[in-house]
Amino acid sequence: MALKITIIRVNDGEYLAETTCKGIEEDNILIAMTDNLKRIREFRHQYINVMIPAVIIPEKFTEEEQEEKIEGTIFRLNELECEIRTDAVLSYNAKYTILFDIPDFSFKIASYLVASRTVENGKIYYSTMKFSEMSKAASAVLKNFIVNQE
Repeated sequence: MALKITIIRVNDGEYLAETTCKGIEEDNILIAMTDNLKRIREFRHQYINVMIPAVIIPEKFTEEEQEEKIEGTIFRLNELECEIRTDAVLSYNAKYTILFDIPDFSFKIASYLVASRTVENGKIYYSTMKFSEMSKAASAVLKNFIVNQE
């Protein structure tokens, strides 16, 4: 028997899975594993408005490369990403480390570019950076900071 199942992942989104029923055991329906999974809706995290100085460091590909540091300002922030203003264009093909401080905590977060736009004069770049790796401690501090700012 064909089944359509809605799956909700907290802090992620709503998915539709198409699979088959493998049977019933007591009060449980057994379903087949499936790769047929579609995201129906993404749960967006609310941003808070901030003005936090930050440094963006592009990943080096060789040890000989000079470490580049791009200064910017985080102006919107949530638990999973930030929007940052810089005077340098960022690449979609690179990985970055973002450094910034809030009271009593310094962040060093691995990230990558998910969206960008340029102001008309072409000198200011607005980039959305998705956090890809963050320690549990940093994540907890960031969540607490965001809750206290709302």
